[in-house]
Amino acid sequence: MIASVRRSIAVLALFGSVAWSAAPSLAQGKSADMAIPAPPQPAILPAVPDVAPGYSAPHVTTAPDELIGVIAQPFVGITLADAISMALARNTDLAISQAERKIAGYSIVAAKGAYDVQFQLQPTIEHQVTAPLSAFQTGPGGGPITQDTLGINAGVNANGPGGGQLNVSTNESRVLTNSTVASYSPAYLTGLSFQFTQPLVRGAATDNVRRQLRVANAGAEQQRAATLAQAQAVVANVSNAYWDLVAAWRNVAIQEEGLRN
Repeated sequence: MIASVRRSIAVLALFGSVAWSAAPSLAQGKSADMAIPAPPQPAILPAVPDVAPGYSAPHVTTAPDELIGVIAQPFVGITLADAISMALARNTDLAISQAERKIAGYSIVAAKGAYDVQFQLQPTIEHQVTAPLSAFQTGPGGGPITQDTLGINAGVNANGPGGGQLNVSTNESRVLTNSTVASYSPAYLTGLSFQFTQPLVRGAATDNVRRQLRVANAGAEQQRAATLAQAQAVVANVSNAYWDLVAAWRNVAIQEEGLRN
């Protein structure tokens, strides 16, 4: 029994040594049979056409390395101040608003005109023929009465800031008549009138002149604020557009820098 087991172990060991020695030779034969593939051939690209022969990019001074994409020269060829000045000068809506602001200023001047001193001068010429009124009031020989009047009226009117009104007027006339009862012919008549009115209770705080002036001032202030708001909107829009363009140029510069690296 023991002798048969020993013979079986010897046979298995013999077959194992034969298989171990044959394995490398089989591996070498399989590797020799497998062919190594050739490297791929590069694709043949068409020639790039000449778009601008002799063109060379302008020299641009780059910024420090920590600011890649930012160049030292201006991006758009115009400063922000010049762009804002051009936009404000050529904006038609702003020009209309500025004209309305001037009109509002003229309204204030017109309202203040109520305080200007007004001078009036009015000449008068009159020729009158009347029938005799009685036996004592007749013309020469009992005829009609003829009267010629030449006169002039002058006056000064002014409004005070406190609501007071001043009125000074005078009149001068020369009367020539053929009436039999006239004491003097020609006769000179003169009149002078002085009047000042100052409200004490009603109308002392405000009147029509001061009301119109306040309305004109409020309208001018509102128009000035509207013009200023419109100008600020133009400045904001131009600034946003300008810096958007600058940002676009910087983005292009950053991408170009990335392609170079």
